[in-house]
Amino acid sequence: MRRGAALVTFLLLLCATGYSQGCIWKDFPINRIAGRVMYRNLIVADAELDLLRESGTTKAILKVRSDASGRFSFPAVRPGKYVLSVHAHDMMPLRFAFTLSKRIEKDVERGILIRLTITSNDGCAQPEPLEIPNASARNETDLRIPLAFEIDGTRIAAKPKVWFVVGSRQFKARVENGVLVVPMNVVQQDEFGLRVTLKGNEMSFKGLTANDLNASWIIGIDNRPFEKDDISLSYDYTGLSRVYLLSIKPVGEGIGWVLISRPRREAYK
Repeated sequence: MRRGAALVTFLLLLCATGYSQGCIWKDFPINRIAGRVMYRNLIVADAELDLLRESGTTKAILKVRSDASGRFSFPAVRPGKYVLSVHAHDMMPLRFAFTLSKRIEKDVERGILIRLTITSNDGCAQPEPLEIPNASARNETDLRIPLAFEIDGTRIAAKPKVWFVVGSRQFKARVENGVLVVPMNVVQQDEFGLRVTLKGNEMSFKGLTANDLNASWIIGIDNRPFEKDDISLSYDYTGLSRVYLLSIKPVGEGIGWVLISRPRREAYK
């Protein structure tokens, strides 16, 4: 381990009943208790995460829930040994212990990508490292993101209207030859949204951050029957004939995810 580096070595000690011993050990460097909860390539909203001391107590010292984009973040805590417990509706719980070390200023912030499973046959549920961009280190120029459009998995030519949403404000976005131009006043936000009009369909996606910008995007419409990888157990699809999707695939070897928006005008039963 590099001297002075603020690293946390994760040691997964205990998973839910049903996981094999081959699923529960993994070490990687981390220096912040924050990240994202997912199932396969889909975000898991409203997952409950409890932070406990490793001393054997069952009382959580802090509790948070994942937001609409699956993200979570705990307030700063002192270095030491902790246990993180993760629960989400209809998914196997995950529980693991780790040691948190102090991060020095020049270190890259590294959080946790938590991939949950539904059954023990669904593969191993293990945290993975997730780099968290530092706002002060971002390039002070507009960003350009490859952007494509799909209907039922088929690419289409389209001239949509796109807006960035920051709080109560909206900024008209430029889409030029398959590229979405993201102005720096959006990049520097802690969180922003996206509103899109595509072939008469009004879409909105919330909970985006700078971590989603080093990626290629696909905005799509999926009509019933929905593709398996385009649905999330966090949503109720009763009465819906279509859903809207924002698929985000990080550049390089990163792991992608899908944000889902439901049509406003469709009935729910």
